[in-house]
Amino acid sequence: MTILREKIENLRKIMDKKLEEKNFLVDDEVVRISQKLDKLIVLYELLLKGKRG
Repeated sequence: MTILREKIENLRKIMDKKLEEKNFLVDDEVVRISQKLDKLIVLYELLLKGKRG
């Protein structure tokens, strides 16, 4: 669970950095990072929900 949370935070940092580098213009790379981030967040939420029962 901690590893998944760390992956989410790392991807957020990468996406923020890419957006800043490109003056907040979205390109394919940022879209791919965002999609992967969305999938990890959904997985994390499902795992949290499962633990809470």
